[in-house]
Amino acid sequence: MHINTFMYIIFNMNRKEEKFVELAEIRVNRALHDLKLIGNLGNKSRYISSTQQRNKIINSIKKAVKEMELNLNNQDQENTRWKL
Repeated sequence: MHINTFMYIIFNMNRKEEKFVELAEIRVNRALHDLKLIGNLGNKSRYISSTQQRNKIINSIKKAVKEMELNLNNQDQENTRWKL
């Protein structure tokens, strides 16, 4: 392999990893923040919800986490929109 080609491949790999880290930090911090906000819905002095509604939220988030794990491990996923 030519040295310029090798350097290009290494440079490209570094850029892809830098982009991964940049996006991962943004997206994980946003997800953690949003999960905290969802948890705030449990404040009984501000909101009324049924056990069924709360369980649906919890189960949907657990399912989404499992799908995210599959995606991170390059396995297939199912794309769906969520509704209460």
